[in-house]
Amino acid sequence: MIRTNKIITISIFFVFWFAFIFYLSRNIYIVQSGSMENALFAGDFVFVVKKVNNKKQIQNGNICVFNTRRSNSFLIKRIIGIPANVIWFDKEKIFVNDTLFEDPSTVKHDFYVYYTQPTFSQWSKFTPKLHKEKRKNYQYINLTKEEANILLLENTIDSFYIRDFEPELSEKYKLANNNYFLIGDNRHNSYDSRHFGPIQEENIIGIATLVLFNYHNGKFRWDRFLKKIE
Repeated sequence: MIRTNKIITISIFFVFWFAFIFYLSRNIYIVQSGSMENALFAGDFVFVVKKVNNKKQIQNGNICVFNTRRSNSFLIKRIIGIPANVIWFDKEKIFVNDTLFEDPSTVKHDFYVYYTQPTFSQWSKFTPKLHKEKRKNYQYINLTKEEANILLLENTIDSFYIRDFEPELSEKYKLANNNYFLIGDNRHNSYDSRHFGPIQEENIIGIATLVLFNYHNGKFRWDRFLKKIE
């Protein structure tokens, strides 16, 4: 009798364990590109809470997994506009209902930076981010605003400014019912609603809440282990 109860207990444990693994496997997505840097990186395994029929669950600022009408493959971007919102861009700035959308600190831009005579060593920590385009006293770099300000404070550069968005959305655009506008945190290096338009609610799979770990190019990034997504 005791042996039978033990077998039943172990069986129930394995049933729940496999059910849990199955649940996780259906809610884990792998980030494929750098379009969401520095919030998410290529190789991040993210846990996604599947959406329910509750519009209040999806808010501006959420990072969502979705698919488009053009493709069955998934994308992951940040929501900046929900139904009835009026959005428009002024150069690199985003306005929602005539209020400036406050970028998270993780957002990256393409900067034009100007300098007098920097040494090569001064650029060493940003070398992997340098683009091929180079001119005299000029560099074209993909950074966060915080990183650009660090260069300015260190006197590594003299000044900088952010490239305008391409494509632009200078006209005010009101989102229809069930429509959402999503863009990548890596503002100048993202294929998103600026290119293919708003996403309908039915195409949103869920909200990304947690990075489980990162495995990219054969390497683990332990600083990404169980990192909350904001």
